[in-house]
Amino acid sequence: MKILTLSDLHFEANDRGSRGFEVDTEGVDLIIFAGDIDVGVRGFRWAARIAELTRVPIIYVAGNHEYWGYSLLLTRRLRRMAIKYRARGIPAYFLERDEVHIHAKGELVRVLGATLWSDFSVFGEETQNGSMEYAAAHMPDYRCIHRERWRWWKKITPQDTLKLCEDTLAWFWETAMHPFDGPTVFVTHNAPSRQSIHDDYNDHILTPSFSSDFEQLVNYTHCNLWVHGHVHHSNDYKMLGTRVVCNPLGDATKGVNPDFNPKMIVEV
Repeated sequence: MKILTLSDLHFEANDRGSRGFEVDTEGVDLIIFAGDIDVGVRGFRWAARIAELTRVPIIYVAGNHEYWGYSLLLTRRLRRMAIKYRARGIPAYFLERDEVHIHAKGELVRVLGATLWSDFSVFGEETQNGSMEYAAAHMPDYRCIHRERWRWWKKITPQDTLKLCEDTLAWFWETAMHPFDGPTVFVTHNAPSRQSIHDDYNDHILTPSFSSDFEQLVNYTHCNLWVHGHVHHSNDYKMLGTRVVCNPLGDATKGVNPDFNPKMIVEV
């Protein structure tokens, strides 16, 4: 199966939005959007339009930017949208601790997906509290994302996203422990290993907000490919035999990733 992987297109930071961005689906069996495509439902609606026109299935997980200006309940809306699209025959899937099986060329691929968030411990458990305090003060997520529907309700905290991360990690463990007769792909927004961090940010105090160390998850579960986003540089490496890929465009206001490949296709 040939999979086109894209993330961090950040249409919200581009005056033209998604206009002019072309997705080449020739020879592609599946498209994975690993978060931060656009705020709210706009990114998923755009991705579903590609699935409608091409009939190529799309997998979409939310990044932190999807939630900006919204609440964590956005996942419910995105999941309902995905169900309605599929009822119309459009192969669009939104995953938040969800599993889907994709058929292509006689192959069946299991895809597990979620935002994931971070455990703030990539530099060691002793640094977790300090990393959370710094994230609360400097990460826009904790000023832009709400816990509940109403905007005047309390904004999320690093404790909230840590709980989401722990619950999501437990779900991955429980789900991926079961053998599957075919390849398994993990899709998350946050990075699963310190290897995904650029050398320029290897010791940055905000790095624990972008990446965690979940190598043991792939060591003891069944995972052939892990696709992620969140960092704004390209990655393609092996983590205990599992291929890890990140193909982000980046934020136009801060400079796009020069290594972004709009035709980044991986095979499983």
